[in-house]
Amino acid sequence: MSIKSIGYLLLPLLLSGCAQKSLKQGDDTAPAYSPLMRLECVNQQGTPLSALMDARNQTVTISNKSYRFVEPVDKDADTRIMTFQRTEKGSTSRVDFDMGKTGHIPLVIDRAGQKQAFRCQSSRA
Repeated sequence: MSIKSIGYLLLPLLLSGCAQKSLKQGDDTAPAYSPLMRLECVNQQGTPLSALMDARNQTVTISNKSYRFVEPVDKDADTRIMTFQRTEKGSTSRVDFDMGKTGHIPLVIDRAGQKQAFRCQSSRA
């Protein structure tokens, strides 16, 4: 895991104010930041979806399935888009978050070519 890939994952979380501030146990003066971000999402039909993004492990969990962060290989890739993917039984699913939007975080889930779009808001993990 390179420093660049960690930056791709952490920078959008910190800039969007989604990294949750907490205090270390026994130390009231040193703030720590949780690597977890919960996203509450809804699609156009009103179907809710919850996602848990874990910056430390570079994963996102949706419906009890974990997707791993995919580091962009193209130097000109849009760094606002965070892509996670999972392969199960030879089929690859992909999850894309657009961390560059203000007010909400667009999420697209692509399962075997079928795409679902959601609008997400961050909440405490």
